[in-house]
Amino acid sequence: MKLFYILNIIMASVLLVSPNDNAESSQQFRAVWSSPWGGDADLITFISKEDFIEKMTYILDTLKMYNMNTIIYHVRTHNDALYQSKYNPVSPYFEKVDFKEFDPLKWMVNESHKRGIDFHAWMNPYRIKTGFVPIEEITEKYKNFENPANDTKNILIGKNCIFMDPGLEIVRNFIDTTIQEFLEQFDVDAIHFDDYFYDDMGAGGKTEGEKTILDEQDQTTYEDYIKNHPDCKYDSKNAIDKANWRREQVDELIILLSNNIREYNKKNNKKVQFGISPTGIYKNGDGVVTYDNKGNAITTGSNTNGQEHYASYLFCDSLNWINNGWIDYILPQSYWAQDHPLARYKNVMGWWNKVVEYKKVNLFSGVGLYMADLSGNTYGWQNNENELCEQLTYTYESKNIDGVSIYNFNTLRKLRDGVESKSATQVKNGMIAWQKKVPPSEIKSFERIELSKPENLAFKDNVLSFNKVNEAKYYIVYRSEQDITFDVSEIVDIFKDDSETVKWIEKDGGNYNYGVKALS
Repeated sequence: MKLFYILNIIMASVLLVSPNDNAESSQQFRAVWSSPWGGDADLITFISKEDFIEKMTYILDTLKMYNMNTIIYHVRTHNDALYQSKYNPVSPYFEKVDFKEFDPLKWMVNESHKRGIDFHAWMNPYRIKTGFVPIEEITEKYKNFENPANDTKNILIGKNCIFMDPGLEIVRNFIDTTIQEFLEQFDVDAIHFDDYFYDDMGAGGKTEGEKTILDEQDQTTYEDYIKNHPDCKYDSKNAIDKANWRREQVDELIILLSNNIREYNKKNNKKVQFGISPTGIYKNGDGVVTYDNKGNAITTGSNTNGQEHYASYLFCDSLNWINNGWIDYILPQSYWAQDHPLARYKNVMGWWNKVVEYKKVNLFSGVGLYMADLSGNTYGWQNNENELCEQLTYTYESKNIDGVSIYNFNTLRKLRDGVESKSATQVKNGMIAWQKKVPPSEIKSFERIELSKPENLAFKDNVLSFNKVNEAKYYIVYRSEQDITFDVSEIVDIFKDDSETVKWIEKDGGNYNYGVKALS
């Protein structure tokens, strides 16, 4: 991000001065997950164009009201699409859309950007169906699509969902094709995965005992892989080998997508990020982190005692993704309260804060606001009215945590809607930490872009105007009755405008000094 000119309005005269290059404003990722699957079905389900615009405007206005700058919006929930696709059927939530007349998602992306809000497209890579249905119903649904779910041999049945087999190349290539098709249609800021990888198919992820993962449905896939790769070191009768093989299969998908998203960026002069939000605990350990000569973390895991995504039944090696730089950001679902006896919030995020120390991977924290309204004991989320505020404050004080995402919008909106709930109280007390507007965090994996200075700044009839800056994504307007210092307290708006002459309307009376920044 580059600082530009200050426009000084004094006694109706205009004075341009160069800003202090050390006056860089802070940047933070402030996001929320929004999904029809996560409680927002009443808002996201398409009824009519007018209804959709009204409800999506409500969502975006809520984010602006709370000084947030990113929405993680669920565009692919169950091997389907909230958009038109050659490879995926349209989601039931969008079955009433006439795409020839109106593209809801394109409208949503554009409107987000107008408000200075980044749009991260949330996709489930493997999940087909939550809950049991006959496999024949699934294959019938996909019979007219080039989709692996049209063939039973590509499908696995888990306890939590029915999903495509991660060990199959056809599945990996299909997910890549789906993402490439999506990127050609929508100008999004990121592709975002959540925590669904492998599922429990009966053994609970166990590699020893009477029943292990060797007894699960993908054993044929595993044995076929060994036959087709005679040089591999895997033993078809070794459960630990199979666990390592599963992690490798997920890694293969991450590598493929990472390479192809970056190639897409290069060819199209784009900056699409690739981010993943796994469950909060990588491994349970002693919390100690040291480093090798490449800056890779050496650790037994966080000082916790909860479900691990490295093993359990998920089998994903998120630390490997970080160490190899395959992803642009990691957003662990660190939903626990600070006083949780098995996974204290600071024990979870403190460990992640250490492991990214020497890596060009942004770290964000998934904050579990929804836990304030659960019926079970969620500790501080229910008995500490400042839990949200204290967690947000902790992230700002942590060297390597670049922001947070709140789960979920359905909970976040309760205060605005006047719903009496513990989550509404948390938001009321917690948003003290977000009194100032800030732009999204700088992405460490991207090369910094230095922009030219805006020219022809003017202020007339309450309109601040200046020439378009090439490659500017957003413009940040600073306003003060005193000299502009480019402190975040002076930010009055962050917005997108691709016009040759950019215009910003002053809605407040009075005489002010103005500063303008362009964000690449």
